Amino acid sequence: GLYGIDAIAEEGILFYLKFKVIGKTGSVSSLTLNRFQLNNTILMKADALLTVDEISNLEPKFIVQPNYPNPFNNSTTIQFFIPNEGNVKIIIYNQSGAIVKELLNESLAAGNHAIIWDGKDSKQITVTSGIYFFSIWYKKAIKVYKIMMIK
Repeated sequence: GLYGIDAIAEEGILFYLKFKVIGKTGSVSSLTLNRFQLNNTILMKADALLTVDEISNLEPKFIVQPNYPNPFNNSTTIQFFIPNEGNVKIIIYNQSGAIVKELLNESLAAGNHAIIWDGKDSKQITVTSGIYFFSIWYKKAIKVYKIMMIK
């Protein structure tokens, strides 16, 4: 058979795919998989029709993008999204875990935000080249990312 798989000579269900779809219940969409793997065999194309049977409520989530640029020289930007108004705290740490600078600790409106770290500590002295971390706190969530400063 094609790609070492014997053809299926009868109709039936070969496998299930589960998606979260935003649309109206009962709507139909087509799906083409151009390359996928089934039982360790790569198949090149499959077509299917999707019917929306059930719609789940998708609540927006707290999202943090990795800082950019990274590594950085003069400054780096931290972007994040908060789904609801709330307090956000961003702290920069050195490799030893000591606090270098508290960038933010305030209540923000829901939506997208961007904070720039200028590479300076709490005394406004430019930090040395090396690896740093930032933690971002929103409600009960804490996320930590690595930052690299290069001079």
